[in-house]
Amino acid sequence: MMDQAKLQEVFSDKAYVESIAKLSAEDAAKSLREKGVDVTADDLMQVRDFLMKHKEEAQNGELSEDSLAEVAGGSAGAVACLAIASFLLTCSGTIMLLAW
Repeated sequence: MMDQAKLQEVFSDKAYVESIAKLSAEDAAKSLREKGVDVTADDLMQVRDFLMKHKEEAQNGELSEDSLAEVAGGSAGAVACLAIASFLLTCSGTIMLLAW
């Protein structure tokens, strides 16, 4: 389970988030693990796929109940993806710049 306080700390640094958005999924995951966020490249790819699937909602910074239901009660990886996605949504402009 991801520590919400750790996610908040890491993803509140907009410069850092923008820097990892330019990395490969593998390098971004490694960097996040070095910051104490237990995530894999596959988790990050799930984040990207989820955000791209819900691109319009993501650009508005909100996800519908239907979108959230896709991951509700899902695997730990899916829940981790939702947590990461929610923090990425707070970094305006970052989502469309994801290299992974």
